[in-house]
Amino acid sequence: MIIQITGVTSGTSPYDVFLCDTGYTSCFLISGSCQIPPTVTIETNNFFPNYDSIGVKLIDSNGCIYTENKLCPTCSQYRLGNGGGTPIQFTFTPCCGETETSPYTLSALSTKDVCSSTLPTSSSGTVSLLGNCPSC
Repeated sequence: MIIQITGVTSGTSPYDVFLCDTGYTSCFLISGSCQIPPTVTIETNNFFPNYDSIGVKLIDSNGCIYTENKLCPTCSQYRLGNGGGTPIQFTFTPCCGETETSPYTLSALSTKDVCSSTLPTSSSGTVSLLGNCPSC
């Protein structure tokens, strides 16, 4: 998941920005003594891969601590299959930069891998879970 901090409504800059587990027992310093804006962008999987939620902690120039937990959406990779002789449509919820849109029309006798935060559905095709989306 990508988190963008575009502004801060409390505290006094500059800020130290940390990415933490939700218990705030394990934290990584992302940016020290920074002004916000400009935007601070954090790719959470670089620090906490496969976590369902993470914590963001800011410490301002007065030593005041501000925290917020963020829920990471689950994004899985699925293989869509069409073993029939005509195209069929699949409905899914693209995530993690998936470039295909829903509904997606799959050609006859073909497969397509997509990243979706919901289980893809169709009237007659097959759906196989491959695991976590590799682009997340």
